[in-house]
Parts: sequence; structure tokens; C-alpha cells
Amino acid sequence: MPKLILSAQDIIKYLKTKNYFIISQIGSHIKLKNETINKTIIVPNHNPIAQGTLNNIINILLDQTGIDKQTIKKELEEL
Repeated sequence: MPKLILSAQDIIKYLKTKNYFIISQIGSHIKLKNETINKTIIVPNHNPIAQGTLNNIINILLDQTGIDKQTIKKELEEL
């Protein structure tokens, strides 16, 4: 699978489809929350998101939602 090159806005758009919404922003970091599972995730407002940071966001999302990693990556590719 090729490396994903995504902006913060791409990731936020994806997270909104998973019932996350923006609750605050401090500097270049945007905090989103999913009230259904009562979890938050922070996305740096960078373009593009560094690969290590993107992998961390995917792993956090995996832990919070239980969606498998390949599904998350596939859905992000389709944005």
C-alpha cells in the first residue's frame, strides 16, 4: 500500500464521518471529540501530515473505535 499524503483537513473530514467534531484549537493543534465513545483525538494543522504522525493518529483511532487499520487506510485513500 502506498504512503498516504494527507492534510489536516483531510483527516478532520474523515474523522467527522466517524462522529468526531471539533471542540477546540490551540495554536496549530485541533482537538476533536466523539461523544458516543467519549474520546478525543488531536490533529496537528499541518499540510501534509508527517507519516509518523499520521500512523499515530491511525493507531489512536484504531484503539478508540476498533476499526481495523487496513479499513482506516482504505477509507482515508478514498477521500
